Amino acid sequence: MPALAEHRTRTILEREGLGVVEGVFVAAGSEERSSVPFLPAWLKGQIAGLTSRRAKGLVSRVDSAGEYRSEMERIASSTEWGQPEGVLVAREIELVRELYAACLLDLGSDSTPPGGLLLFSESGGSGVEERPEALTRLRFSLSDPPDAERIASEVPLPGLSPDEREGDDGPNPLASFLAGMVRAFCANRLLILEVNPLGLTAGGEAVAVDCRAEFEKRAVRKADAELFETPAAGAESAVREREELVNRINAADPSGTGFFRETRAEGGIPENALRVATNLCGGGGKMLWEMATGGRDDIFTLNESDTS
Repeated sequence: MPALAEHRTRTILEREGLGVVEGVFVAAGSEERSSVPFLPAWLKGQIAGLTSRRAKGLVSRVDSAGEYRSEMERIASSTEWGQPEGVLVAREIELVRELYAACLLDLGSDSTPPGGLLLFSESGGSGVEERPEALTRLRFSLSDPPDAERIASEVPLPGLSPDEREGDDGPNPLASFLAGMVRAFCANRLLILEVNPLGLTAGGEAVAVDCRAEFEKRAVRKADAELFETPAAGAESAVREREELVNRINAADPSGTGFFRETRAEGGIPENALRVATNLCGGGGKMLWEMATGGRDDIFTLNESDTS
């Protein structure tokens, strides 16, 4: 699944009027790399699909113009994890809480139609995926996404003190942000939209501190092609090479279906994984299943079939 770098995902959120931490994207090779927009700041390398960037040395806090220039040069020229599209310079912001939110495509089951799944946790930051018990889940219809009122009534959002609300009697800002996030997910036909952390400021404003998205390129609208046409980098490059090979296979035999599936790591079925037997008819259904589950450790396909 192609991924969007953080600076592109921010654009999707901003289109829905959602708050993001103030930032400036400096494209690779730009002459603006030496100009300091504000201090202190966080410099974050922009490589689509790359996670744990701080541990890889691609996120750095700077307090002076000298630090800014040296760290900007280091991050912008780092190619160990792929070629950066550039560097996002984000203003440092004081938060009273760090939360987690995500929207995922839910393919449904025999008794449940496909839809979306909103995930929320009062505990954001790294490792939230390893704490599934902390996540609240809300399924929703892709054609009728939930509004802020429904989210506030069905998702246990943390209470906001009078100081955090500043006397505002309007909708819960977290519920409003989550509703806008769901709208952005549906409007852009995404597979994943994640904000981690979702920050809450002392004034009660909800802002995206970091974010990412994954999409199916055949679902991208022509009007959005420029935003979603991202440079191949790192692991993403290998994915695109396989996709191009699949296209060449199918071009020679339009009635057939070609696809690649990554070989699972040795060790057998992952511990606690859900074992699923499939009977998929037609290449489209099988490929959709592979795209949704091929890289997951919590679902293991026991058999495979394809009648195309």
